[in-house]
Amino acid sequence: MESLTSYTTLKDGFKITISKSDTELTIEAEEQGSGNTFSAKFTDGIIKTMSLELFENIPELFNGLVNAFKGLSEDLSVRVDPNGTIFFTQKLNIGKHEKVLKF
Repeated sequence: MESLTSYTTLKDGFKITISKSDTELTIEAEEQGSGNTFSAKFTDGIIKTMSLELFENIPELFNGLVNAFKGLSEDLSVRVDPNGTIFFTQKLNIGKHEKVLKF
């Protein structure tokens, strides 16, 4: 039996729901003013490429997005534009150098 885990939050005027199963990650963004809903589904096969190799699989992407939405680290941020597009940013410090990864 496939397990399902979800996280819901409000961000930038959207109700964001992130759900993961064993085979798929789903993100839904519902604009609170108009009720317009945007959604996207991702499988393990696309996550590594889409995230510029920052995340390897569904659980890693789910946890990364949830941590960013919760604001658990100053090095992670997430924002939602008016079209429902989610932008994820992570800063990595390597010695004195800072690298910013975005997707």
